[in-house]
Amino acid sequence: MTFEDFEKATPEKLREEAKSCFDKAEENPSWGGAPTLLLQAQFYMMERDRREAGRVAERDFSLERIVIGLISLELIAAAIGIWLTTGKATHRRRRFRVSTLT
Repeated sequence: MTFEDFEKATPEKLREEAKSCFDKAEENPSWGGAPTLLLQAQFYMMERDRREAGRVAERDFSLERIVIGLISLELIAAAIGIWLTTGKATHRRRRFRVSTLT
């Protein structure tokens, strides 16, 4: 597998390559071939896991941005609620003062 093939390989292709290495290592259990093939299989599996972890990290980051947006909306709604309540209280206080003066 060339470097370009490795970069463009899908997770399924990486799995096939790892399985092929395991199968070859099982067929040839000598010290010369098996350890090298097992290391190569481990390399393909680690790359597959790394790519999956990257996708998970991107998904988590998107969800975090959505949560931050929802919290921001909640804070804005709370600020508007406080502003409206304060305005109503001020209006009632003025009305009460006018009614007690007359």
